[in-house]
Amino acid sequence: MISPLVSSGLRSHGIDAIAVQESVSLRGTQDISLLRIARDQRRVIVTNNVRDFRVLQAEAERDGIGHGGVILVPSNALCSRPAVGKMIGGLKAIAAEHSGDDDLRNREIWL
Repeated sequence: MISPLVSSGLRSHGIDAIAVQESVSLRGTQDISLLRIARDQRRVIVTNNVRDFRVLQAEAERDGIGHGGVILVPSNALCSRPAVGKMIGGLKAIAAEHSGDDDLRNREIWL
């Protein structure tokens, strides 16, 4: 649900990011599988699918498998160019503040 412009912008700043839409192997993958893949690859999920991912991350923590971290974006966030720029800026700040591979493990942050 997040524009690939965001992941592209993050990569231009040296942050390893990929949008689901950019990856043939990830497109169509169920949310629970995306959460597991991200955990296994030590990645953080950025999503505006708040309703589903809040439930999934709570289940993953309860079941002891955990997750790599989830950054939630309000569902009313726009995909205009200025909004994408603000999102990139916010994510860059989070990445700078939490630069360790596991700094956001089992954590939820709102952008």
